[in-house]
Amino acid sequence: MQMRFVYMWDYQQDIVTYSKKNNVDPFLVAAIIKNESNFKHDAVSKVGAVGLMQIMPETGRWIAEQMGLENYQDSDLYQTRKNIRMGCWYVGELEHEFQHNLVLLMVAYNAGRGQTHEWMQENGWDYNFNDIKSIPYPDTREYVAKVMQDRDKYYLLYKLCKEDKIQRIVKGQYILPDDMQDELLAISNRSERVIFSHETALYLHGISDRTPFEHTVTAPSGITFQI
Repeated sequence: MQMRFVYMWDYQQDIVTYSKKNNVDPFLVAAIIKNESNFKHDAVSKVGAVGLMQIMPETGRWIAEQMGLENYQDSDLYQTRKNIRMGCWYVGELEHEFQHNLVLLMVAYNAGRGQTHEWMQENGWDYNFNDIKSIPYPDTREYVAKVMQDRDKYYLLYKLCKEDKIQRIVKGQYILPDDMQDELLAISNRSERVIFSHETALYLHGISDRTPFEHTVTAPSGITFQI
């Protein structure tokens, strides 16, 4: 059965701008937004988290105070640029707090900072923790795994597969430069659900034991390819 995977990246300029200002990974931010709100600026969760990066109102007020944002109101979280700006600051704050451990960062983003420190103490986790399967709460465990997986997909589609790094050969078939091989194969062998662009899928089809399943994917250029 054919499946369609669209890894859209709306608000890309704001995500890149505020990720850079806060020294965080823009591909991680894109994956967070995809899983939190699916890029819907007016999304509201059952527990009241708001906007693209699903920031709780009380957390938003704390972030605004820390950032020195004047005349902040809870309704500002519906503004895409401000939500991204505040969310990127918060991701950077969590990354610093958890000593650049992305798994703990994502646990904290989903379950809360206090809960994360509690799990660290109860389970003997240190700042080298990376065993996603041992996260106690199923929803958080699945969330962290999905965000980390989607981060790799965004990186692959929007960084590794830029047109200027791809060499066309014949009739829509492509080959990728040699310096991309090891990283692509490492990503491809990490998970059965990794999705590739048209060019990458064709390339891996020739060098990997696993045949990419049939799918369509929208590349950064907006063109949809079908394998």
